[in-house]
Amino acid sequence: MPPRPERPPDADYYERDRVELFSQGDVFRDVPLAYPLPADELVIEEAEGGGGRRFLSGPLEFGPAMLITPSCSLSAQRAADYSHPVRTLVPVLPLEQLVARAGYAVRAATFRQRRRELFLATTKVEEFDRWWNIFSTTSLEKRKQHGSKGSHTFRDPNEEGRVWVLFDWDEEGWQSFVSDPEVPAILQEAGHASRPQVAEAAGQLDG
Repeated sequence: MPPRPERPPDADYYERDRVELFSQGDVFRDVPLAYPLPADELVIEEAEGGGGRRFLSGPLEFGPAMLITPSCSLSAQRAADYSHPVRTLVPVLPLEQLVARAGYAVRAATFRQRRRELFLATTKVEEFDRWWNIFSTTSLEKRKQHGSKGSHTFRDPNEEGRVWVLFDWDEEGWQSFVSDPEVPAILQEAGHASRPQVAEAAGQLDG
């Protein structure tokens, strides 16, 4: 059986001849981030044989920027038959500035995952199908009026008639719901054998 080929050393996966001055990913400070617009003055320098250069003058905004020209292009410029004179830098901006420039009136914190407010409630019902018919229609519309964003329903495997509901709902909305004068009639129509109770949270883990 032929020997199994060995994995090359990690160093073989990376460019050995790093450019002495610059490499892709280098960050620079105090870089002009844009042309001055509107410009105070535009100067056109004509060249012999056609063409020319244009110069803009005016106030500039300076800040950090990252070099994104590939390092291989920079190092290959050493060869006599190759030239890559363009150096591309892109601004490095705080997240708050990117959000503001995009026109969204939100804070950077909204990019992080919103912690959902969940709670577990339980009740006993006389007949599940009767309760579900009201819970998924009349009660649903009433809960939406008080800010409920959804729910998951479970039937208790050990106690007949007991149901458990996991609500995506904040405490203020729940209290508003149970205080609504129309709710008792809805619960009675659904056949509640006991008043809904919120389970006490015992702890929270990430996994």
